Amino acid sequence: MLHRAHDIFLEAMRGDLDAVPIDPMDPHLRRYLIASMGSLRDETLRILFLDGRHRLIADECLQNGTLAHLALYPRTIFRRALELNAAGIILIHNHPGGDPTPSEEDKRTTQHIDAIARSLDINLVDHIVVGASNTRHITCRDKIADQRQRTAGVILKSPRPETDKGIDAALENARATMRRRMLRRQLLGAEELFGEPGKC
Repeated sequence: MLHRAHDIFLEAMRGDLDAVPIDPMDPHLRRYLIASMGSLRDETLRILFLDGRHRLIADECLQNGTLAHLALYPRTIFRRALELNAAGIILIHNHPGGDPTPSEEDKRTTQHIDAIARSLDINLVDHIVVGASNTRHITCRDKIADQRQRTAGVILKSPRPETDKGIDAALENARATMRRRMLRRQLLGAEELFGEPGKC
């Protein structure tokens, strides 16, 4: 009965995330993650898949690890992101010891995942580490935006009138969606590329 009550409680908390754009710094999200992952005995990878407006498409647990180790499969993460046509992802994993301080391996893995995400035109919004009573952010929106500005290619074009900016934004969104769909079709047809991680 207690397990059922806990599940209902978590489902109610998760329902609050469905109606609004997801903000990684939102205290509601932090409380939900601590309640659902803070007491897990093994490291677990959870992904929030987001649309272009940061609304939740799916909240999925993709991989399980051990008390002190979690093997990450980028192909599995991005295959699922392309299946869902996600424009952004939030990585979340827990530290069973209770301390959410990111390790050096956590930071390096985040940089690696962000590089792959950029190549697939998917936004790594954040990577959150969950502890027993708190969370830590390895990346945040401002840091990622700053990093992308430093590494982005330079595009030369003549200035356009203000009235064209809305059209340009809509056109760029349409192009990004088409690129994701094309990549999804290519990747989904190549089963041999993807490993078989443990399921939650």
